[in-house]
Amino acid sequence: MGENIFDRQEVYFEKICKDIGDISDRLGDRISKEIYANKLMYSITNDVTYLRHIFDILDEEWDLLPDFNSHNNQPKVIFGCGRYGKFIKKCFPEVDWKCYVDNRALPDMVVEELPVISVEELRQMYPDAYIVVSPRYDYEAIEEQLKSNSFMEKDIYLYGEKQDFLESKAYFDLPYLEKCCNEVFVDAGVLDGESSLGFIRWSGGEYRHIHMFEPNVNLHVSIHSNMRATGNKYTLHSEGLWNCKDSMGFMVDEKHLPGAKVVDCSYKSDVHVNVIDLDTMLQGEEVTFIKMDIEGAEKQAIEGAKKTIQKYHPKLAISVYHKKSDLFIIPRTILSIDPEYKFYIRHYCLSAGDTVLYAI
Repeated sequence: MGENIFDRQEVYFEKICKDIGDISDRLGDRISKEIYANKLMYSITNDVTYLRHIFDILDEEWDLLPDFNSHNNQPKVIFGCGRYGKFIKKCFPEVDWKCYVDNRALPDMVVEELPVISVEELRQMYPDAYIVVSPRYDYEAIEEQLKSNSFMEKDIYLYGEKQDFLESKAYFDLPYLEKCCNEVFVDAGVLDGESSLGFIRWSGGEYRHIHMFEPNVNLHVSIHSNMRATGNKYTLHSEGLWNCKDSMGFMVDEKHLPGAKVVDCSYKSDVHVNVIDLDTMLQGEEVTFIKMDIEGAEKQAIEGAKKTIQKYHPKLAISVYHKKSDLFIIPRTILSIDPEYKFYIRHYCLSAGDTVLYAI
């Protein structure tokens, strides 16, 4: 009898396990190993306990999590009953949450078994509350609203502020990254240019050039504006990075610009963009540092940089959170191109996103 589907699945599972073991052996420090193991388990189980373990690792260094112990005798509430508010409740099930607070609260409103009340009701019911403000953006306005309603700054935790802090650390905080005097940086997935500005700060201004790849041309004016003060040592390319030269669909959500992504022909898209492989674009030019955060196209873009990676062995900072398989497929792809790399993992988010694989 021939090989059946269960035999093939077993072989595939064994291969994945071997890949994960090989990758884990390449991880260069304790933090990387702990983050990698917990992120893998979260990807498999969706159990936020594993994310909490990662958050505790981050908290050891940066003091990021709500300090419930210092507010032990105060009622705990979550401001905002949307996506992030629900996530916070799920991540801290040991907390006796009294309610959600929301500016769009309705009479007798309940979300996930918690009542949803207004700020005015909060002031009447829990004037001494410890408030975890969950929205990712516009959290400063919420803080001012709460302070104007007699709540003290020490009793307000801003989730979005912590997220902003973590994002500011991404790609350049790894202590093992060594600078060279003529860095050439590839920024794939530019958005507003903050990563390139972060690279300039990290390099101390000692770099030769930056290649920026952003297929959403509507962002180019703001990128040029943000980069203007840095001089002219950069090139903004309108192509997306891929493993070949082509034209592909492009999905853009104007309400969530960071999620714009290249899509293949199986998706219907009214917008198309040009894509190109990095090897073709650079024509042998030296690169010393490559950063990629391109919404799931990282594997193909790495394949398209094969010659560049083999010739120059650049530092790599690659997002590995857009697909669950990224955690083993992307490192495996890198090692198939250049087996000399050592890996590190860092996480820059108090949710499931923004996990970065460093290869040096």
